[in-house]
Amino acid sequence: MDRSNIVMPEAEVILLDCDPALKPDIVCRLGVENIPLPDDSIDVVMAVHVLEHIGKTGETAEWFRFWEDLYRVMKSGAQLQLWAPMFSSVWAWGDPSHVRALSPESLTFFCQDSYRSKSCINPFRIKCDFVAVRFELLPEGNFMGVVSARKPLKPWWEDCA
Repeated sequence: MDRSNIVMPEAEVILLDCDPALKPDIVCRLGVENIPLPDDSIDVVMAVHVLEHIGKTGETAEWFRFWEDLYRVMKSGAQLQLWAPMFSSVWAWGDPSHVRALSPESLTFFCQDSYRSKSCINPFRIKCDFVAVRFELLPEGNFMGVVSARKPLKPWWEDCA
């Protein structure tokens, strides 16, 4: 990958991909393998057309494992900046390597406050807490979003104990 397009002054950029042919700094299959980085070590994560490829269609195990591991390596207040095809885009399922269709609402499941509210989402016991910062619809059926890691983790189910 050409690093000349990445502008982050005074920052170390670490490229991660599951394909060693792309010569990333870290080869890792997200949701299957742990991200080989220390806990609370990352300030910013950029996922450009990545999330729709994680896991298996209709299953949550790898999808949730990815979010929990991402949360582990992110510092408190660190941001995930993401770009993905909107579920309504022809590209959400037009690409045969996509395993899930996404929307900003898809990230509701990774915010502990979503479970504390009187919403009707399934009560998953996901061990991460991401707070939405902003979302924006983009041309050609894509969206971008920014979520922030909120630490320490205060799981919603402990409120019920």
